[in-house]
Amino acid sequence: MQARIQTDKLILRPFEPSDAKAVFAQPVAYGDFITAILALLALATLGTRTGTALTWVFNIFGTADLLFAFTWEAAYHSQIPQAC
Repeated sequence: MQARIQTDKLILRPFEPSDAKAVFAQPVAYGDFITAILALLALATLGTRTGTALTWVFNIFGTADLLFAFTWEAAYHSQIPQAC
């Protein structure tokens, strides 16, 4: 049991940002949510002209959201003083 708890801490700790604020997390979460909705709509209408258009919109928006998240995270973390 103890080994499992330590393993969970080692695996999950890097993915739990303790200093993440709503200023960073909220816009990124909204972008992910919109991307997921677009993906589901594109999947539901796949094989039609609308599905093709939604697939393009999903891919372009998802790529833009990913780039936004990377740049937003880099700008946000550059303002946080490092402890070490």
